Amino acid sequence: MRFKKILFIAACFFAACFILILGVFAALPSIVEPQLKSRLAKFSKIAPIGFEIEKLGLSSTFISHISVADGISIDGLNIKYAFKSIFSPQIRKIVVSGLTIKAKLNEANQIQIPGIEFETLSKQKPEHKSKQKSDQKIFSFLQYLPEKLILKNSKIILHAKGKEFIIPLEMLSKIYFEKGRMVAKASLYPFGEKINCLVEYDLEKGVEKVKITANSFNAGHLTQFVPKAAKQFRLEGPIDFRLSSVMPVKKWELYVSRVGIDMPVTAEIREVQSTFLVDQDTISGQGSMEISHKMAAAILLEYKADLHLGDGISFDLKLNTGKIKEFLFEQAENKVSIKSPAVSISVNGNPEKGVGKININAEHTRALSNIAEVFFPKIGVQGMFKYDKNSKPTADIVVNAFGGTADLQESKTKMSGISFEIPYQYPASAKNSKGRYSIANIRYNDQYRFSSQGRVVQTGMKEVKINGSAISHPIKKAVLAFNAAAGFENGLYGNMDFSIEPFVLTQAEVKKAVPQFFQDGEIKATVSAKGQLGLKNNKISSFLQTNIKNGSVHIPDSKFTATGVNAMVSFNNLLVPETIPGQVLTIDEVQVDKVRISDARVRFSIEDAASLLIENIRFKWCNGLVSTEAIRFPHETDTYNFSLYCDRLELTKLLEQVGAFNADGSGTLNGRIPIVYSNGNISFDNGFLFSTPGSGGKIKVENTDVLTAGIPLDSPQFAELDVAREALKNFNYKWAKLVFNTFEDTLYVNMELDGKPSHIMPFEYKKEIGRFVRVDAASPGSHFQGIKLDVNLNLPFNEVMKFGNKLKSILK
Repeated sequence: MRFKKILFIAACFFAACFILILGVFAALPSIVEPQLKSRLAKFSKIAPIGFEIEKLGLSSTFISHISVADGISIDGLNIKYAFKSIFSPQIRKIVVSGLTIKAKLNEANQIQIPGIEFETLSKQKPEHKSKQKSDQKIFSFLQYLPEKLILKNSKIILHAKGKEFIIPLEMLSKIYFEKGRMVAKASLYPFGEKINCLVEYDLEKGVEKVKITANSFNAGHLTQFVPKAAKQFRLEGPIDFRLSSVMPVKKWELYVSRVGIDMPVTAEIREVQSTFLVDQDTISGQGSMEISHKMAAAILLEYKADLHLGDGISFDLKLNTGKIKEFLFEQAENKVSIKSPAVSISVNGNPEKGVGKININAEHTRALSNIAEVFFPKIGVQGMFKYDKNSKPTADIVVNAFGGTADLQESKTKMSGISFEIPYQYPASAKNSKGRYSIANIRYNDQYRFSSQGRVVQTGMKEVKINGSAISHPIKKAVLAFNAAAGFENGLYGNMDFSIEPFVLTQAEVKKAVPQFFQDGEIKATVSAKGQLGLKNNKISSFLQTNIKNGSVHIPDSKFTATGVNAMVSFNNLLVPETIPGQVLTIDEVQVDKVRISDARVRFSIEDAASLLIENIRFKWCNGLVSTEAIRFPHETDTYNFSLYCDRLELTKLLEQVGAFNADGSGTLNGRIPIVYSNGNISFDNGFLFSTPGSGGKIKVENTDVLTAGIPLDSPQFAELDVAREALKNFNYKWAKLVFNTFEDTLYVNMELDGKPSHIMPFEYKKEIGRFVRVDAASPGSHFQGIKLDVNLNLPFNEVMKFGNKLKSILK
């Protein structure tokens, strides 16, 4: 009985204890919660913390409505644990659900969480403790972390640029206490894109591995966060991204598959690979990347950068390209291909002060287009840039090059010794310093040589103005002054106005410029010019007007003289070159030996650099008018056929100028004289002139002795020519005809006259011999009622031939 009583009492005791324990567990959350809040309030110096313990059990505890100030909140915190002993609980797992972090990005691009002051903590000076003590502190803290930590249904709400961005995130971490290691994995979803993070931590040695990766991340989302200083810089396109390190304190590796750049130029950066080394206050990085453009093949770029974090932030950046195989610019019908073995770029500066320097050097750069081929052994860019307090960028640089060459094949122009030094400011300033340029040698068609120099001034963001001059080496008095502007706003463009003030051109200067012209002659003329050049939509337009006044030419060995030469020649294409049709050259007088013409007017056009079209020639000759049809120089066969159309040429003047007679009288001739010019030889091919039917004339020849010179007195030929000689002294004709032919250097003239002498002829007809014979003054003579004269003359043509050979040298 006693045993049963004792057993009953024990049972009641244990029941009471059980009821008491149940009561304690039921009341424990309400008891522990105020105490825990009180202790956390004393412990936390950052912000007030609020929470509710909904469940406190032997294996788990659930805490809800957790808040840290106004910036951090957690819907629920589920803590699972086990007891190795009554005084030694071990947390197995913590599940954090509904974590929300509210943050904002201020104007200085710093992250702020409402109610939490990071600035206070950042101002505290760090205590310099040994690495061993620091690791011990971290290790002691990690001992209280759970074996597994899960973060789900969480997000970061970021207010930036006047917008709200929601970034979902999730995380899983595990601690392997037996191995002394921790592994944490997290995924963030900014802008709906996924970023994976991995951290491996040794509980004794510290962080061993960090890896952040993203696949097909749309870089365009980041453009809105680009600083104001680079507001024109925009990213685009999906990228693969990887940032990793197995030595986080010393070494990091970066890989980016591709980055699309839309502004200021459209390009793609591919295969970015970098290695960063951390050494005390310096972060050094080096690596390579490929830059491609729709107009260029991929360019390999190697770079090295140093970021110094000592007393202030400063950096140095150096870049070197591999061989630039081809950079192709194509627009409309124009293509530009740029090649260079290497380009080096160095940049250094101090971001805190907002200043920096840049230096770019390009070696052996060659540009080829359908307009020109340009080569520079070296092109350099040096200068400074900075940001003001409003993050507004400014730049002051100088672009220079020396020893360049250019070959403008279409315009047959070659240049060498091209040098320039061009200052450039961003933004453009009205007080820009002047740059300069010079071209030592400009050759046109391998014959004409010039040089040029001048000043270059920046007038806009993408425009410069050039004031310069060009000098012809053979004719130094011909100074071409010009004003030009060039830019690349909405495509490359340029325009130029130029002029040559009037100067006197002499034979000595022409001989230097064109040695084959007028080697032994005299030339003099007043020459001036003005024109324009333009480049727009990859097309070059040009115009030139040349004035020649009061010109004269004299070639003694050809007995050629021209005076009163005047012309205004307008070119509408200097690259060919090509003139406007219908150009006019006037000459007051031209004389070749005895042949003299006046009031010459030549209509012509230059069709290209080697083609001249004579549209028409008109001049006065022998008091009549002569004209020609069109003829083009040069001809494929080097043989030129054209005709002189003669209208009312005075017979006596014509005979005098061809060297036949010194005559006087009246009467005119009309007709056509075909001329053949071949290989320096001028010839007449059956030229035919005749008088107008029904309109005769009169001729008086003084030197008739030339008809009978060298003919025996007793020959029948002499008697016939003696009658003709006497008749020509005063002859009235009803019609006349002249026929011209040449052979070698002799001009053959056949003259036919039908009429009668105006005086009594000292001849009588002798039947016994069948011809007229001359009689003395005692005889009454004969009165001829009608006679037909047929006279052949052989005249020297050598002076005309000399002029033909001179034309041959000119046409070459």
